[in-house]
Amino acid sequence: MIRTILIDDEKDSLSALSHVLTEMCPEVSVVDSCQIPALGIESILKHKPDLVFLDVEMPKINGFELLEEVKHQARLSFSPRLIRITQLEPLNTAPLIISSSL
Repeated sequence: MIRTILIDDEKDSLSALSHVLTEMCPEVSVVDSCQIPALGIESILKHKPDLVFLDVEMPKINGFELLEEVKHQARLSFSPRLIRITQLEPLNTAPLIISSSL
C-alpha cells in the first residue's frame, strides 16, 4: 500500500483528487488531506508518507516553501515522492497540470 497525503487549499480539489485516487488507484491509501499548509507540514512529519500530492499555489506559503520547511524540520529522515499539482484556470475550464519529481 502506498501511503499518501493530499495538500491543497481548495476543498473541491482535495475531494476530487481523493475520489480519483480511491476509484482508480486501489494501491494508494490517503492517510490525510489538509487545506492549511501548516497542517500539511505537521501531517507529513507525523505520517511520513510514501507520496505527497501538493498544490503549488496556496496562501501564505506556497508548495515549494512548504517542501523546504519539511526538509528543514525532518532533516531528511525520510523522503516521500512528490507530485506537484497546479491549476491555471477554474476547475471546470482547464485540466490540472501534474508534474512529478519521482
